[in-house]
Amino acid sequence: MSTTMPTVVQQNIPHDVELEVIVVDNNSSDNTKELVLDFASKTCSPIIRYVYEEKVGLSHARNTGISISNGQVVAFLDDDVLVSSDWIKNILNTYVTHPDTYSVGGKTIPYCDPPIPIWFKGKMLRFVGGHNLGEHEILITGRSSLQGANMSFRRDVFNRIGLFRNHLGRRGKMVFSHEDFEYFQRIYKHNLTVYYNPRAIVKHYMPKERLAFKQLLKTRFYGGMSEAKVDFLFFRNMFVTLKTLKKILFTFVIIHY
Repeated sequence: MSTTMPTVVQQNIPHDVELEVIVVDNNSSDNTKELVLDFASKTCSPIIRYVYEEKVGLSHARNTGISISNGQVVAFLDDDVLVSSDWIKNILNTYVTHPDTYSVGGKTIPYCDPPIPIWFKGKMLRFVGGHNLGEHEILITGRSSLQGANMSFRRDVFNRIGLFRNHLGRRGKMVFSHEDFEYFQRIYKHNLTVYYNPRAIVKHYMPKERLAFKQLLKTRFYGGMSEAKVDFLFFRNMFVTLKTLKKILFTFVIIHY
């Protein structure tokens, strides 16, 4: 967070845009509060607000941030990212260019020391905190979504479809996920548009411990559990049936190979 905050406040934004920065302390046991308040005391602009959320969970933290924010566009970042100086500007430009859109996000570039292996690309990029849908601005539909570390919404979205589901998302040491994916499925269900802008860039720090095979297995295990929860929300018993048929077919193919 100590490296994230300076990049957030040093944004190249239009003079008629008012930036409000909200830091949600999700029941931390360190000196987060002191760090935020000290940084805020040394920053004249933008407004920096600190809020404590006792209920542990990423979705709880995001929902708290939404509830106390004032802007017409609410953007989300993780506490371990570096934000490009034109991040907000590029996000707002997409809302202006596409006035019918309800959500905009951008590219997330993972970085680590030592460097992340080159075979973490495409869909595998998300395993190390990355997100890249190409070099052109595109309309996102279907099973795709933006990434939680780099996404924004018009406030009206929360009035239309509600907040993030608290039983999804990271909770303490349990690396559950897909709370953002589930939210975008609700957006698509309501026929609301989502855009990806590759110029809205953040760099996402990935500790080398997260690249260890054991940690990757843990991440995928909880990722699989999270995906199952989301699918069950949307498909119920049909989901269980389809998954069962998939397993039977897979077994049949293996036996008759």
